[in-house]
Amino acid sequence: MVLLLSVAGAPTPAESPALHEIGRQASPGRVCGPLVVHANAAIAVELRNRLRLGQTIALLRTTDLETDDAARTNALSELNGLSAELHQNAERGDDELRRLGVAAERLPPEADAAGLRSFKQALAAAFAEERRTALDLAAFVHFLDYLKLHEIQPGVDDPNRPGDPGPFGRGPSTGELLAAGPSSPYQRAGSPNRMLRAAASDFSSRLLDIDGLEARAAGNSEQAVTGC
Repeated sequence: MVLLLSVAGAPTPAESPALHEIGRQASPGRVCGPLVVHANAAIAVELRNRLRLGQTIALLRTTDLETDDAARTNALSELNGLSAELHQNAERGDDELRRLGVAAERLPPEADAAGLRSFKQALAAAFAEERRTALDLAAFVHFLDYLKLHEIQPGVDDPNRPGDPGPFGRGPSTGELLAAGPSSPYQRAGSPNRMLRAAASDFSSRLLDIDGLEARAAGNSEQAVTGC
């Protein structure tokens, strides 16, 4: 099964080899049934997570946080949901890889242990990257919520800067609020919308790395389940 992302603005998968569920294409003889079950489960999780990451990037590229509060609330809620799903899927994928390892302990000596090891390592690295991305996305959404709660506008002169007491007396400055609260690697981009685009670019580069890991897994997928 070749996964094609139809989400607008999302990067496309690597051309070859494409990660697919084992058994959907011609497979060599002596395939180990228990290995296929857990390998396919891990592959299915990876393909699902890749789609969710593409949806995340598309949302980061198209969302407007600055003109419509309702749209802002909906978009951040959707990003939070995507973050949670990415993390849960990565955990589920790791669990399937552990089960795959247990099943592999029963393989005869002539089984392709190297192919199995390469397959597992590639998918484990992809799940680790997706887990990291999920945590970074959750932290970013939290940061954007913090900015809105305190009405902080990055890139705009602080109305409570030293020397200007403001209408209610001198309160904490924007810099003080940011220093006391959460931070984000994307805050240097400026406005909330620019931060979203910076995050989209960052996640797109991560997706390219995941492409390479998927290609490694695909190149070893058939060998990983043979030898019974």
